[in-house]
Amino acid sequence: MNSTPLKSVALGFLLVIAAGIAGADHPLFEKVDKNKDGKIDREEFAQYMRENAFEQLDKDEDKIISQSEWSNTDNVIDAGQFKEVFKHADKDRDKRISFPEFSSYAEKYSNIEDAFMILDKNKDGGLAPDEISYIPSFRWLTIHY
Repeated sequence: MNSTPLKSVALGFLLVIAAGIAGADHPLFEKVDKNKDGKIDREEFAQYMRENAFEQLDKDEDKIISQSEWSNTDNVIDAGQFKEVFKHADKDRDKRISFPEFSSYAEKYSNIEDAFMILDKNKDGGLAPDEISYIPSFRWLTIHY
């Protein structure tokens, strides 16, 4: 990252994707709770959020986000900034974003942690079934660059 001021862009594809997730026996809760301890920890939550966002962007399901797929994303607040995010996420400069590139970028520059903290009502570091009635998707999560 250079010395220019930190900028941000809101991605337009997440927030309330899975209404009615409450219950540890709900299939989505089970999918996110990888270690099956009855809670979704920060890493499980973050991994799910990154995977879900990547899948939504990868329209042709080829495991790569092309410039075309990135450009055709709906509800982006500022298209110019969104293009800049693509450049920053594309570490190998091949004009394609792999999941590792996307995941690394989102881990460093998104506000997934903030979303987790909002959902973790009792602040115990895990999301219990009664704390979540939905899993936010990447809609309106902010990516900084």
